[in-house]
Amino acid sequence: MASFMESSSASVASRPTPPPGIGMIFLLGALTASSALSIDIYLPALPVIAGDFGTDVGNVQRSLSAYFIGMALGQLFYGPLSDRVGRRWPLLAGAMLAAAAALSSGFSPSTEWLIGSRFMEALGGCAGVVIGRAVVSDRYAATDAARIFSLLMLVLGIAPLMAPMAGAVLLEYLGWRAIFVVIAIFFVAQVVAAALWLPETRTKKMQAASRAEKVATSYIACITDRPVLGFVLAAACNGGAFFTYLAASPELFIDHYGLSARGFSLIFAFNSCGIIIGSQINRWLLLRYTPQTLIAIPAVLAVGVAALFVVATLIGVASVWVTALLLFLMMSTFGVMSGNCMALALARMPQRGGAISALLGSAMFGLGGMISALATLLPFPTPLRISIVLLAGFICVAAALRWLAGIRLWRA
Repeated sequence: MASFMESSSASVASRPTPPPGIGMIFLLGALTASSALSIDIYLPALPVIAGDFGTDVGNVQRSLSAYFIGMALGQLFYGPLSDRVGRRWPLLAGAMLAAAAALSSGFSPSTEWLIGSRFMEALGGCAGVVIGRAVVSDRYAATDAARIFSLLMLVLGIAPLMAPMAGAVLLEYLGWRAIFVVIAIFFVAQVVAAALWLPETRTKKMQAASRAEKVATSYIACITDRPVLGFVLAAACNGGAFFTYLAASPELFIDHYGLSARGFSLIFAFNSCGIIIGSQINRWLLLRYTPQTLIAIPAVLAVGVAALFVVATLIGVASVWVTALLLFLMMSTFGVMSGNCMALALARMPQRGGAISALLGSAMFGLGGMISALATLLPFPTPLRISIVLLAGFICVAAALRWLAGIRLWRA
């Protein structure tokens, strides 16, 4: 174990850190945005799909929960695998599986088929998400990595900004099945781009060192490190709140507030701007402050805004625009916390970049899947149900940062 740590630390210490080019940023951003695109583009179609299959929206919404679960399980596989055999081949194989499963979703004859196909799509598509983060950790230290993750959040933010609008247009003119054909084309393009332009960032020496350590040992080492566990849980609860919003937003804005599919896509795009703005402010502030300093303020702010959302729903002032504004503010904090949590967790053990990246993504999507599924069972009106879940999630984020990661929330 000592030799493993020494060889890995040496590799990390000597790794080059040239700034990534625009092309590499967009490629890594596309990998990071795979899940967001696959989720957001079909959200406007959920009520239509339910109508075609003769079921309710909640039943079709389980395909979203299945996607979250597939993302959680798949990342636990691809993370350690990419540590051992390199980043490129697992990424290419996963993207090809995702493309085939997306086509299967488009030809679904039933809700059950759709749920299964989306699960398989997630198992493949998660490769790009987990490996994209690991590629950054292979080459950059904490503050630089945090800035790059913030830059990638710009690309990630464009997906929820544009995808629902694209989905609404496809739905109107070509039907909901065309949405999944577009998703398949995206993954095929990902295969081609990664094959041509993504270099292998995992050295042979690092691969050999990783193979000398058992997968279980690698994961145990990660979760028994208190700060790593804190950042992973904070990212997971932050992502769980975010994915709850994603899963419930069609019901909230279309069913509850009565917006059209296009109206929903515009509101969704407005909220997605919060992710972009928050992440880019974070990138600028990282020129002067550390990730540890910058993560504290949005953690406290998110709790406060979520509490306002609960109060607004209870006293009956949570109109569509009040709700959109509060969600915009919460999405802004998500844009700040995500990149910093990832960078700080990965910087603790860069030799286990794939494993930590897998834990981050798996916990985020796993918790998101469970919370989004359980949230549908709460016996409250839709806005109150969502606001309660968001508040609980952000309280857990703050608790994990304070008592596990050791972040001082009140004096950054």
